[in-house]
Amino acid sequence: MLADPEPRVRQAAAANPCLPLDLLSALLNDPEQAEGAAANPNLAADRLHELLDLCGLPGAATR
Repeated sequence: MLADPEPRVRQAAAANPCLPLDLLSALLNDPEQAEGAAANPNLAADRLHELLDLCGLPGAATR
């Protein structure tokens, strides 16, 4: 499903909680798949915080 021609299908596949964690990590570095991978409920909190930092969103400690 990650190779499906439809972007919404690929995004949904990247967000699937059954996705292996090593593949999830790799998809975070793929601009076409990163949004779906970031929405994956199995994404570790520390990795999600790293992504938010990259976006320039302030953390709770800086508010």
